Amino acid sequence: KHNIDYLYNTQRNDIIKTKAKEEKIIFDNSKLNLIMVSRLENEKAHLRFLPIAKKLHEEGFDFNLHILGDGSLRLQIENYLNTNKMLDYVKLYGQKRNPYPYIVAADLFVLVSYYEAAPMVYNEAHLLGVPVFTSRIISAEEMVGDKGFVCENNEEGIYETLKEILNNKEQIKQKAEKLKNYNYDNDEIVKKLLSFVD
Repeated sequence: KHNIDYLYNTQRNDIIKTKAKEEKIIFDNSKLNLIMVSRLENEKAHLRFLPIAKKLHEEGFDFNLHILGDGSLRLQIENYLNTNKMLDYVKLYGQKRNPYPYIVAADLFVLVSYYEAAPMVYNEAHLLGVPVFTSRIISAEEMVGDKGFVCENNEEGIYETLKEILNNKEQIKQKAEKLKNYNYDNDEIVKKLLSFVD
């Protein structure tokens, strides 16, 4: 283990911020706007999250869920939304060339995957000032920390944590406030990379 090291990915902060301004997306600000951006595949756990969203909505919590992406589960997800009459508060947009204007318009970025490594979307959401709500995957605590919310990686954990957030939405504003001066530091990553080849 003493011979192993790691590097985070670099990201183009300037490009992300510029792309976020290319289009003005306006969500209904009278409601909390949650956003999911990913491939519509099993590991991303959309079909685990939708019953939880339905239950919370039926319990009286008022929010909109925006889902960007495409994949093999799209038809199954559409059928679930139709069957359960969720289309008035869950919007399925399909694949978007530029998801950043949608992310910056949202209040909370949702990632409830069964497993991930180190999702760059955490940092992208943070860079755009949007707190993250995530299941506890291998890198969640380290990458999200106090800039978002980490829940247990199961249905009960997702439901209970999200319900607690919806009961106290001020928490989201507090997390967003912490992100106002957030900047992803590529310099340290590049410096470390160069040290490997010296």
